[in-house]
Amino acid sequence: MWFYLWILAEIAMFILVGSWIGVGWTLLAIVATTLLGFGLLRTESGQVMQKMHAAVRKGGAPALAGLDSSMVMMAGILLIIPGFISDAFGVLLLVPGVRHVLIRQFKKAGVHSSSGFTRASSKQHQAIDAEFWEDKSQEKVKDDQDKT
Repeated sequence: MWFYLWILAEIAMFILVGSWIGVGWTLLAIVATTLLGFGLLRTESGQVMQKMHAAVRKGGAPALAGLDSSMVMMAGILLIIPGFISDAFGVLLLVPGVRHVLIRQFKKAGVHSSSGFTRASSKQHQAIDAEFWEDKSQEKVKDDQDKT
């Protein structure tokens, strides 16, 4: 239901903007925002993983580190979608202040990391590297005793 209302609102905006600035300029604006969206996706897609890897190396939460770039990527997706309403939301996500407010809201909602756990500082906890193996010799003895 909401999807259909969204489509109708986008069509109404096309008509409104087209009657205001003309059909040619309207189409040019849609093509320009689509190209801008593709450009944002191209530049930000590599940065998301780099920021997340850097956060893991520093002991931070990778989800929060990549959240800012992920929001810029979402802005790119919204700009690619033809329509002025989706473009308006995409442009809002490009404003750093808006992204910071949204990230603060995510933090309040409890989004800390992709696994749901926050990573402790390496100074607080020490990891112990160990190996283990299973001793099957006792099982063989039991099997031999059961057979007799």
